[in-house]
This record gives sequence, C-alpha cells and structure tokens, in this order.
Amino acid sequence: MCRTRFPDSEWIVSDMRQLALGRRFDAVLAWDSFFHLHMDDQRAMSYCDEQLYHASLDRAEYEAFLKTNGFSVSAYTPDDPHCAGHTVWLAIRR
Repeated sequence: MCRTRFPDSEWIVSDMRQLALGRRFDAVLAWDSFFHLHMDDQRAMSYCDEQLYHASLDRAEYEAFLKTNGFSVSAYTPDDPHCAGHTVWLAIRR
C-alpha cells in the first residue's frame, strides 16, 4: 500500500531485530510494530548503541527512555480518536 501511494519513497521491510542499514535517517516510523516482539526482544532494541524500550510500558517509563536517548516529548495523545484510538507520541531529538 505504501509503495502504491508513495512510489518515490524508499520502503524497507525487514526483521527489525537484525536490521542494520549503516546510515542515519531524519525520521523512522514504527507503527504498531514493537509491541509484537517478545519482551526480551523489545528490551534488546537499541538506537545509537543505547537501549530503546517499547511495549506496554507506562508513560513515565517511555518518557524517561526518550530523555535518556536525547529526545524530548513535544506531544502525547493517548487513545487518539483521529488515529483509530492509538496512542501517539511525538518526540524531538534535542
């Protein structure tokens, strides 16, 4: 669907636990993906050699991990009705 709607964009489908692209991105979209991993695999996810946790963690734990990894939360909307009830985070690298 993404390739059809945005044919000029690059779309990568891979197992995120072993994905190593060797380059930096301005943004990464991980929509409804991390919570599908086993808890141990979620805790093993990293960004810039820093652990990155995803799952059904509480808000304070997500905020602490984002801060530790150089991000600040600019928006947080739990159960956003405009996104089919998903919780949406927007974090910006400091």
